[in-house]
Amino acid sequence: LWENDIMNRKTARDLAFKLLYQADIQKEEGEVVFDIAKEEYEIDDKSKEYIGNILYGVEENAENINGIISEKSEGWKINRISKISLACLKLGIFEILYCEDIPDQVAANEAVSLAKLYEGEEAAKFVNGILSVVIKEKA
Repeated sequence: LWENDIMNRKTARDLAFKLLYQADIQKEEGEVVFDIAKEEYEIDDKSKEYIGNILYGVEENAENINGIISEKSEGWKINRISKISLACLKLGIFEILYCEDIPDQVAANEAVSLAKLYEGEEAAKFVNGILSVVIKEKA
């Protein structure tokens, strides 16, 4: 179904990650950054639904997701984790715990790929370590 759409799932996930990051940096609600993005980008309905689900879902479950990040990132205070890694972790944890249509390993791999792309190998290892524990404990 995604093949013929303007955006595919990977592109939509990339945009969702960027909007999570932007919302965090600007201390803004997901809805605000999403509304701006909808004006700037051509986003098909299926991608809008996916991105909205991510942004609103991460916000709705922020307490739980941030708690998991704090608990699993031993020796790191959440405010010391880079905003890029944080956005990758929020995205990955949300997809692993709340998106039944996305396999856990796919959610983790995609979040790790984003960390590697936008921040580098060390960030990718950090994100992978935490998401691996989340998947293991979910089982």
